[in-house]
Amino acid sequence: NYFRKDQLINVKTRFDNGDGSKSFKQHSGAEKIVFNYNSIEGKEKCIIVEGEMDVLSWYEAGVSQEYAIISVDQGAPNPGDKTDGKLECFTNCAHELNGIKEFFICTDKDAPGLYLEQELVRRLGEYRCSIIPLPKDCKDANDLLQNKSYSLSVKCEALKRQLLQAKPVPVPGIHDLSDDVWLEMENNFINGRKKGSKTHFPELNGIFS
Repeated sequence: NYFRKDQLINVKTRFDNGDGSKSFKQHSGAEKIVFNYNSIEGKEKCIIVEGEMDVLSWYEAGVSQEYAIISVDQGAPNPGDKTDGKLECFTNCAHELNGIKEFFICTDKDAPGLYLEQELVRRLGEYRCSIIPLPKDCKDANDLLQNKSYSLSVKCEALKRQLLQAKPVPVPGIHDLSDDVWLEMENNFINGRKKGSKTHFPELNGIFS
């Protein structure tokens, strides 16, 4: 169920096709909004995922008090496809999402999921987006919790640790000392900046190079 406040906006149904695959259906003509819309109110941090089961997985991990947890309503687009239709749910919730200061993106780690990740960053702005990593053998948050080798409490703690390891998306033009800037600064301090080539015109050489 997709709710806005107490109003039921849409219902999404999941079908088992009998061959191991699944399909989904939503009500025709229903407004597109993000899943778990009501979690946004009063929050400054938001986790964005690719499906409803991943929303429930983060709830299971116990982070819903501090973070809004929402999902796109139609999954991830294929790489290269136009995304206006797939991400209409974000367009319709733009006003509510403007109040979020930090977004933590945790889409599937396949080609469509990574494409969705890029599109979300482009729309929301690099300056307020971080990417949540997942273990190499996990496609999404729900996949991590389905691992049968560990207890649920251990898996939930593992998922929370992934959130703590989220890395901010680099903002073009902004660097920190870890981006090899320190070595360049140190070299300039010791050796001075490398001088430019002369113009070969004596009258201009004292002005610029």
